[in-house]
Amino acid sequence: MDKRILVLLSIIIFLISAQFVLAQIEFLNPIKYKTLQDLINAVANFIFWVSLAITPLMVLVGAFYIMTAAGNPKNVQLGQKIILYAAIGLALILFARGIVALVRYVMGVSEEETTGEENGECEDACTVGERKCDDETHYRICREEQPCPEWSEPQPCPSGWVCFDGECENIGNIPE
Repeated sequence: MDKRILVLLSIIIFLISAQFVLAQIEFLNPIKYKTLQDLINAVANFIFWVSLAITPLMVLVGAFYIMTAAGNPKNVQLGQKIILYAAIGLALILFARGIVALVRYVMGVSEEETTGEENGECEDACTVGERKCDDETHYRICREEQPCPEWSEPQPCPSGWVCFDGECENIGNIPE
């Protein structure tokens, strides 16, 4: 009896999920990076800059332990370990960054090629927030994307309104 209910529930869930798959649902990318490589580069850059900021703080913490040890050899050792591990962490981060740069150099890949920009210019460039009419009843908004801003999908104006200078206007309010 329990297996029949489980099979019936599975079939119902499958049929319901099939409706969602067949429906044309468009999801907007909440992340400003278009490719996984761009996202990984951004995360690696974030970790690099955070580690550069934290390392001097950890050295100060280690120095504080050493200075306030008051003859306690455990605190002196702890301070030395903190400074040593901060230096090792910084060396690893710098080494990893150097390896990436070396691989890019050996493979002949420039930074612009890895971010998708070509010759520092973007095709169909727009200014973030800029709006334009696609036709009489649809408009587009320029949104921030990496590496270049891009136009959104066409958005419809409300019923009875038309697009004028990138804005939906009530037909009676359009200047002549």
